[in-house]
Amino acid sequence: MKIIRYDKVPCAPQDTDQSYYTAHATLVADSCARPHMRPLFVPGDPSQWRCSLRVAVRIGRLGKAIARKFAPRYYDEFTLVNILEPADAASMGLTTPTAMLDDSIVTGNWLPISGLEGHVTLKVTDPDGEVTTTDIAVAVDTEFVDSVIATLSRDATFRTGDMIILPQPIIPIAPTPDSHVTAGTGDHSLIDFRIK
Repeated sequence: MKIIRYDKVPCAPQDTDQSYYTAHATLVADSCARPHMRPLFVPGDPSQWRCSLRVAVRIGRLGKAIARKFAPRYYDEFTLVNILEPADAASMGLTTPTAMLDDSIVTGNWLPISGLEGHVTLKVTDPDGEVTTTDIAVAVDTEFVDSVIATLSRDATFRTGDMIILPQPIIPIAPTPDSHVTAGTGDHSLIDFRIK
């Protein structure tokens, strides 16, 4: 399984050409992914880390050299993922802000993109049992995903189960030990994990 992560949003005119999709793709080791419902362990001082909820899509079929017009045939599911990332990579001695640890990405339940209602209810329960509920807008940028698939598939083969993490963080969460994070849309749970 390949995990492809994007962090920079294409917004300037020069970012709209195909070079953006290769230059800003970060290939993440699959050992970074933790399954749904598994706890997230924060190493050392929690204040040195931040949690970032993102939207991800999953590749549903094998393909290489995929024309952009056919890209939508290669994915139809989305989820939320939580990325544990350094609050300040340089101060932690990391070479890049996207440096990843094993088990630092919590993956959620996969749901059909067609069922996305446009908003997700996020609940964070602190160690004292106090619950903070937030409604957040969630969308799958299909134009972006289509461009990623069309561009990267010229040099690499996409396989069933590969994941593309979209660049726009939805909401930051402080990684407070013993807190509990859940998010869902309608009656469907998207992500559920405890922070340890």
